[in-house]
Amino acid sequence: MAEQGVYFIFITRFLAIAEMISE
Repeated sequence: MAEQGVYFIFITRFLAIAEMISE
């Protein structure tokens, strides 16, 4: 259960970083 929260945060951060790089 807790793992889902960790994965969600990890994916969100990854998307944010990828978005910054794409810009």
